[in-house]
Amino acid sequence: MNVASAGPDMHDVLADVAVRVFEDCAFLFVDVVDTAAAPVSAEASFSAIIDIDGREKRELVLTAARPLLVEAAANMLGTDADDPEAAGSAEQAIGELLNVVAGSFVARWYGTACECGVGIPKRIPFAAPAPGAVLVTFVAGAGDVLRLELR
Repeated sequence: MNVASAGPDMHDVLADVAVRVFEDCAFLFVDVVDTAAAPVSAEASFSAIIDIDGREKRELVLTAARPLLVEAAANMLGTDADDPEAAGSAEQAIGELLNVVAGSFVARWYGTACECGVGIPKRIPFAAPAPGAVLVTFVAGAGDVLRLELR
């Protein structure tokens, strides 16, 4: 067994980083669940993508249910979820969460000595996960789903 295979796998690192970011940045408390058991609704979700340029080029995609993003925006703004500003900031919230997850993942997976570029989050249309992607699915207390996809 080589040393590289003894460490955590990419799925576990991505899941751990994302759970911490969701909790610390947006006060979203989520559980990691089986991806097949918690499908993401295309009609009720936003997606954003960010480029990661490390040892290999990758993309990280975050897809989340709109009500959860409104809650995240409200928590990040220090307001209530029914505040119009929170509803209007849902798309910005997904980009900010994705940006922090990407930066934290890069530091943890590649280490701080590796020069890795992280792009700017962009809103994208909902898409099915790419074949071979690393998928991590989360469910919040209200049953809202978030999915991270590392391509």
